[in-house]
Amino acid sequence: NDFKSYNFHYNNNNNDDDNNNNNYYVADLVVFPEITTIFLSTETQLARLLEDLGLEQYYRKKISLRKILEIDEKTLIDEPGNQKSDLPWYFLRKLLMVNVIARNVTYTSVCHSCSDNTSGNAKLFFENLFNSPNADDKVNPLDIITALFLCSDGFLQQEMALKMSMCQFSVLLLLPNCDTNQCTLMLWAMRDIVKKYRPQSLSESKGFIEDRIVLSELPMISFVRLGECSLSKSEILNKLLSNSQQYHDTFVHRNMECGDSPRRISNGLTEITWYLPGGNTNIDIFSQPVAVANLHGDIASFQTQYSFLCQTSAAVFVFFDHLGSESEFSLLTKCTSKHNSTDAFKKLVLMLGLTKNNIIIKTKQKNDVDFVKSLRQTLRDIVENSKMKMTIEQMADIAHELGILVDEDSPECQTAKKNADAITAEIQDIHKYKEDQLPQQGEIWKELTCLEKEEFRLQHIGSRNIKDYKSELQKRKKELRKKQNSYDMSTVMTFFINAISRPGTERFYFLKWMRMNLDNVSRVKVSELQEKYKEKCKNSENKEEIKEIDRQISNSSLGTEHFFCEMGQIYEASLSLPQTDPSRQQLQHLPKLCAELLLDGFPLELVDGDASNIPLRWVSDVLSQLSDLVSPNRKILVVTVIGVQGTGKSTLLNTMFGVQFAVSSGRCTRGAFMLLIKINEDMKKVLNCDFMLIIDTEGLKSPELAQLDNSYEHDNELATLVVGLSDVTIVNVAMENSTEMKDILQIVVHAFLRMKEVGKKPKCVFVHQNVSDVSAHEKNSRDRKLLLEQLNEMTQAAAKMEKKEENKSFTDVMEYNPDTGNWYIPGLWNGNPPMAPVSIGYSEAVYELKKHIIQLLRNCESSANDISEFKEWKLQSNQDVKTDTEFEVSLKQHICGFAAIEFQKMHEDFIQANDPYRCLMKNKERFRDDFIDVFHEQDQCQKKAEEFTNQCLKPAVEDFISRSLGPDITGEMLTCEQFSTRMSFQYSVLLDLLSKDDFENYMSYVASYEKYVKTWTLNQIVEHFSTVTVSEFEDQHLQSCIRSINDAINKAKTGKSDDLKTFVEDICKELGHKLVLSQDDLEHTEQC
Repeated sequence: NDFKSYNFHYNNNNNDDDNNNNNYYVADLVVFPEITTIFLSTETQLARLLEDLGLEQYYRKKISLRKILEIDEKTLIDEPGNQKSDLPWYFLRKLLMVNVIARNVTYTSVCHSCSDNTSGNAKLFFENLFNSPNADDKVNPLDIITALFLCSDGFLQQEMALKMSMCQFSVLLLLPNCDTNQCTLMLWAMRDIVKKYRPQSLSESKGFIEDRIVLSELPMISFVRLGECSLSKSEILNKLLSNSQQYHDTFVHRNMECGDSPRRISNGLTEITWYLPGGNTNIDIFSQPVAVANLHGDIASFQTQYSFLCQTSAAVFVFFDHLGSESEFSLLTKCTSKHNSTDAFKKLVLMLGLTKNNIIIKTKQKNDVDFVKSLRQTLRDIVENSKMKMTIEQMADIAHELGILVDEDSPECQTAKKNADAITAEIQDIHKYKEDQLPQQGEIWKELTCLEKEEFRLQHIGSRNIKDYKSELQKRKKELRKKQNSYDMSTVMTFFINAISRPGTERFYFLKWMRMNLDNVSRVKVSELQEKYKEKCKNSENKEEIKEIDRQISNSSLGTEHFFCEMGQIYEASLSLPQTDPSRQQLQHLPKLCAELLLDGFPLELVDGDASNIPLRWVSDVLSQLSDLVSPNRKILVVTVIGVQGTGKSTLLNTMFGVQFAVSSGRCTRGAFMLLIKINEDMKKVLNCDFMLIIDTEGLKSPELAQLDNSYEHDNELATLVVGLSDVTIVNVAMENSTEMKDILQIVVHAFLRMKEVGKKPKCVFVHQNVSDVSAHEKNSRDRKLLLEQLNEMTQAAAKMEKKEENKSFTDVMEYNPDTGNWYIPGLWNGNPPMAPVSIGYSEAVYELKKHIIQLLRNCESSANDISEFKEWKLQSNQDVKTDTEFEVSLKQHICGFAAIEFQKMHEDFIQANDPYRCLMKNKERFRDDFIDVFHEQDQCQKKAEEFTNQCLKPAVEDFISRSLGPDITGEMLTCEQFSTRMSFQYSVLLDLLSKDDFENYMSYVASYEKYVKTWTLNQIVEHFSTVTVSEFEDQHLQSCIRSINDAINKAKTGKSDDLKTFVEDICKELGHKLVLSQDDLEHTEQC
């Protein structure tokens, strides 16, 4: 009675190899749970294959992600190798760089086996001509993937699944083990996969859905095979999921490279992929997301996997050539009698009550395209009408019922999950949660940051004594540290520190669970705020409201870095306590915990993105512990990437080094993070270092931070710091952001100049993204020359300002070659996301860039620093760079640097205007009147009041009104439709150009766009403003000045002094914040 309805695919081949009239059917399938499981013994196959692949030692002791990330001599070799044991490592290297050719696993001896010189032996020549290479010399890609998953730890499995998903490869759902005849649901391996898609329901609003794929409730369609099948099921699925312009081999099939090699251990492997719509009806194959599962092997031999698919799928399609045996037929019905293929199928159709709509027949006249088209329509009907939806997480319960293992069932993983859930389960309001549970890094930390910077810069010292002012700052810092120590450690932080103090594997699982849980929470919150932001932008003109939502979005990110930041502040605050204090003693182990994590490949926050500061003592002590954990004098080299926000810096580093810097639409990188990569023994002598430190930075010129205070200063500090730390700096430029990048280059040039002053001359590489033209390097030679000229100008201006005028060119302050220092990288995706794989052009270009960077590091003239030197010299020097007045790099300096010529002209004009002879002649009449008045001993007060008004107040008021009109005119023009947005502006310019239909205007527009647009804008302003309108603005500001002057006079009258000079000075002091009064003219009028 426990019948369940699915679909199956039938190929009537009559077991005749010469008969090409094959018929294919799709119909409903009945599954019977009581079917007995049949296993094929392949125990020796697994051991033999692992030995062939050189993986036998890793079957018990698993391969770790840290080992794979090591930089070795094979990093510079782009070949599969010349023996089978090279294939797994080649696959992993390519996969971690998201290269879609990773599954092309033919090694060199196979490739060249047919090219041997046999011309001297005709018989041997013809044998080789007609015989295929020995199948034993090839390895099926599925066998390599299965072997690697069996020999990898959970963290490498998770990374492999993530990269396979980015390549649009199918991902392992059920992993078979030939030794134990069991399979494992790879739930943990898929945990880190996050997908974005846009169903048809959101196409108009341009919204999208972003979620972890294991938590997405989707219908799953499964495809299996019964017996032999001459049709390639996997190839049909690839065609089913690909549109005509974007075919992609999602599943490995027999017509791929090495796909026809017999599978030795991967029979029973079940893969899964997802079709995700993009919201375009002309491109999308399915309007709703759907999961597609594919079981490799005969279901007669893998009935556990088959039963699992039947219980979790909305439909199951069974491919077969014929129904000839009792066992095959019994999988579909309860009949036990033997039938021939046609009769069995007819009886099955009648028994299941199938209709014409349930059957698709593929005859010789129907090609694959037509068959796939029919199959797609059947799937569309199933997806649109099916109520059977399930998350992969929910499938774990069914797996347990069927005796299938689940990779998350290990005690370490479950304990870590429990600990992470205890911390994250109660999060409702992220901002409130951080205030309550992570109080040390809030306003107190930001205030400490301001005090530390002020201690060096002394910007607000005024007329106070320097020593007293610094003592006051120190006192305030001690008070804040005391306030930090007054907080008891929150329950959450106690749980967190205890969890990361656990043994290695459990600690790693915990941090993974924490990151995933926190990302899930942040994603939901940020999504809500972004929707609110869109509504406010549409319906509200209140900029303060929009700015507030911006601030909320900025504060709504919550990641493990916030917990480590809290840990660092707790530690730094404890250092202000006496050394014997028990609280301080209990926290001394914290730097070692972080050093161990850094050594194991976890990113550590170097610069706090929220406070824009380095917790110097914390970072220094972590690096000291790192130095102690490894043997002394270990050398490190540093690679840093900087660039405008949204240019793919984190993705570039992740692709280049296979690392795991966070990338998501909800959270951009904040601050700077460092990650340690070990250098393999064979490369240590080449690079003269033991570790490579990779630093990922927050995007500069961030629109998000532009709404906040001190955003420019924040960019300057960050760029200066990370450039100073690095041996090689990658300046990431997306072509669409090249204008904004010029502002960044000003900052970078100042940073490089400062680094030369402290004895550092780093190397620089410019990476131009989204450039796919093969002739880009040649065509952009002029642009490279122009870029170098701009860099030289920036260097000269900066050098003049810094009084380092011996630096005439950019190459004086850093090592840069215009020909080899510019790299052009294509766009990330090959096609239209979300179904687009990573472009092979992107992966290959990044790989070549990686080799170039390693070559640059190899050619470093100065030896690498050891960890202690890096800590003491670089970090401390860069703290000075960041905070000392002499090293301050602010936006004002950059503007002044480029305005040096104008300042010189202004200086000359000032000298001329204040020439004593000219001043004497200018004021000759006034001096004569003063002399006459004194001679006649007349009362001066009334006349001096008139002079003060005419010579001081009147010019100041006129100047104020003149300065205020500019912003008024700008604000008024921005209310006009043609100036409201960049798009409206461009549209209005082109519309005006079209309406005038004047050839001279077209010539002016083409020849000098900037000049034309300036003239056009001026004409629009003149046309818009009437004299009355401008007069209204003038009158408003005049009345404001009169009120201010009257208020100043009234306030001065209340003073105790009867001296007229003091009275005038009081008036000027009150007006100083608004009016600029000439000191020279004031001195004349004060003499009574």
